[in-house]
Amino acid sequence: MGFFALVELQSCKHDLIAPNGQEATSPAKTLPTTTIATLYGATLYANNCAGCHGVLASSTKRGVTLSQIQNGITSVSGMKSLSSLSAAQIQAIADVLKTTTPNVTPTQTPTDAITLYANNCAGCHGALASSAKLGATVSRIQNGINSVSGMKSLSSLTSAQIQAIAGALASTPMPTDGASLYSINCASCHGILATSQLGGSSVSKIESAIRDKSQMNYLSTLTLIQLQAISGALANVKGGSD
Repeated sequence: MGFFALVELQSCKHDLIAPNGQEATSPAKTLPTTTIATLYGATLYANNCAGCHGVLASSTKRGVTLSQIQNGITSVSGMKSLSSLSAAQIQAIADVLKTTTPNVTPTQTPTDAITLYANNCAGCHGALASSAKLGATVSRIQNGINSVSGMKSLSSLTSAQIQAIAGALASTPMPTDGASLYSINCASCHGILATSQLGGSSVSKIESAIRDKSQMNYLSTLTLIQLQAISGALANVKGGSD
């Protein structure tokens, strides 16, 4: 809407009245093409991206390319609604993200880390306090970005930003009750607790799975007390499989 209004403004002429009472015309000022393109991209960003990635000046997606945005639309469920954007519109968004000067410093403070998590991770993994990724290391986050299609859009994060997110996840206390521990560490693969595939699993069975299954190796940081709590939560769940 904003873009088309600008086009109409630059194409119209305003009637003037000359001193002799006769009508005179003078061409309206024309906005530079580059200014119009920037305003168009900024409007598209505000309408389609700011809700998740923050205002343009401090966007978490500054510097992303056309192909990265298109990949995000294709692979990230939360971006599917943007499939109606044309290639020209996506290019306009990429251009304005490339030219926007950030108004935040690159140094990441603890508050920045929390904001980075909220903008880039919370949509899939929940609020930081109960995140499904508490304790995730830099290498684990980087592996996810490299191998999980839904995380490809995060490839624009810098090493410092990934380190900040990992720091926020490491410094957030893990809950102590079995149900919450299960939800954070197991539910994404094995379903919610009430219908979990792991019903009745003993501590030794969980330990063996963590040791023998590569996709579970990262859970080796769980303590014996945490494993006992998870096993206790699973004790009354029926239908578990070996």
